[in-house]
Amino acid sequence: MMKKSSKAVICIILILTLILAVSAMAMAKTSSEPVAAPAADTVVFTLSHAGKTAEYTWADIKGEGRFTAHTATYAAKNAIGEQDEEDWSGVLLKDILADAEKQLGLSFDGSQYIKAVAVDGYMVAFTVAEVDDSYMVAADPVRNFDDENTYANSYVRILREAETSNIANIRCLTGIDLPVSAAATPQAQKVQLSSQKLKVNGQAVACAAYNIDGANYFMLRDIAYALKDSKACFSVDYDEQLGLVTAQSGEDYIANGNEHKQQEDSSAACVPSTHAALFNGKASTAPCYNIGGSNYFQLRALGEAFGFSVDYDASSSTMLVTTNE
Repeated sequence: MMKKSSKAVICIILILTLILAVSAMAMAKTSSEPVAAPAADTVVFTLSHAGKTAEYTWADIKGEGRFTAHTATYAAKNAIGEQDEEDWSGVLLKDILADAEKQLGLSFDGSQYIKAVAVDGYMVAFTVAEVDDSYMVAADPVRNFDDENTYANSYVRILREAETSNIANIRCLTGIDLPVSAAATPQAQKVQLSSQKLKVNGQAVACAAYNIDGANYFMLRDIAYALKDSKACFSVDYDEQLGLVTAQSGEDYIANGNEHKQQEDSSAACVPSTHAALFNGKASTAPCYNIGGSNYFQLRALGEAFGFSVDYDASSSTMLVTTNE
C-alpha cells in the first residue's frame, strides 16, 4: 500500500510535469519582434473573395492612402495572462471591406465569414455583420518565429475593442479571405422531368427541366443561352479550382455547345449541388441541385437575380419568361 508521503510526491511531480508541458506549448507559439516599416507602396495586406484579390499598401494601412487614419486603445492579454491596454493606429476594417466591394465588383453578405489566418497558420473567423467601428486593421511590422520555424514578416494585425481580449486580436497577418460556400440546399424528396413547356418573350424554347418538390428547375446555361440576345442576358463561368459558379448580368453569354439539348431522365441522380454560386457579385442563397453534372436553379430565383419576370399559363401548362426584349 502506498504511503501518503509517496502519493504527495507523485502529485507534485505530475503538477510540475503539467506546468512544464503547458510552458513548452506556450513557448512553441509564434513569437514576434519589431522590424523596420516597409516602403509606402509595398503591398502588406490583401482581401480575397471568389478568386479575386484586392491589395492594400503600407500607406493604406497607415491611413496615408485611400483610407482615413484611425487610432484606438485595445485590451489584450500579456505574456502572463494579465490584462493590458495598448494604443494602436491603422484603419477601420469596414472601410477596407467597402473598398474591396467596389474594387472587385462584389457584394458581401452579412452572414459571410471572414477568415483571418496568421503566417503560422493560426486562424480566427467572424462574420461580415460583426464588423463595426470597433474592428481595426492596425500597422504592426514584425518578424515571426517559433522554436522550429522562421515565418514571413508581417505588417498587419486585426484588433477589436472589447473589455476582454481576444476574439479578433489576430496578429501576424498578410491578408484575409471571404470564402463563398454553397447554398444550404435540402435533399430532394420528389424529382421528375417537368411536363411544362417554356416560352421566352413569346418564343418556344426546348430545354430539359425538372420538377423538384413542386418547383421547376432549369439548367443555368440553358436559361443564359435563351436570354443571350435580350436585355436580361448574363454570362456564366465556372472555376473548377474554387468550385465556384459565377454569372454576371449584362455580359455576353459564351455557349459551350451543350445548351438546349434533350436529355435522358436523370431524376435519380439529383443531389444538392456542392458548388457555390456568385450572381452579380453576390453569393446566391437559392437552392441548387446537380443533375448529370449540371447545376439547376429554380426559374423564379433566376428571374429575381437577373431581372426577368416569370409567369405561368395554366391553360397551356407553360412557363412564361419576359425580359422587355
